[in-house]
Amino acid sequence: MIASVHEPSDFSGLPIVGDDPAEQGVPMAPPDWAVRLVRAGRGLLFLDELSTAPPAVQAALLRLVLERRIGALRLPPGVRIVAAANPRASAADGWELSPPLANRFVHLNWTHDPEVVVRGLGGTWPRATLPRLDPDRLTAAVEFARRAVCAFLTARPPLVHRLPTSETRRGGPGPPRAAGT
Repeated sequence: MIASVHEPSDFSGLPIVGDDPAEQGVPMAPPDWAVRLVRAGRGLLFLDELSTAPPAVQAALLRLVLERRIGALRLPPGVRIVAAANPRASAADGWELSPPLANRFVHLNWTHDPEVVVRGLGGTWPRATLPRLDPDRLTAAVEFARRAVCAFLTARPPLVHRLPTSETRRGGPGPPRAAGT
């Protein structure tokens, strides 16, 4: 889904007025793509061009990304949420990502090797080999990483709440802002 061509209600749900809203409330109906993901029980929600989404859409996406809820519907654990974004300077009518939304994603920045691009456009893209995680070592690796971060923050406690100072840096990763992030 290209985030910038959607309205906030496309990610938060549309109100449905029932017989007595004062008694029953007004539920929020999820869009069809969310219903299809829930029915499948798994899938990939790819939010493309995230940095072209205006702040109101980014705000609506925050609940989807953080709580995995859209309207009255909860996405199952088998649904993965992935996003792609360009830096504001290279995004068409780009915005910086809001700090709370940006902090909910892992940021992978890279540059392309010009020789690979030239070969690829000429018809020979290299085959990418994705790393494989050893499930037997994953728990120990996560525990090690947590201990390393805890040791670092114990030695440098002011960094726990130090947020990036520039707008551009605030749109990238930073310290967690909520439990579990």
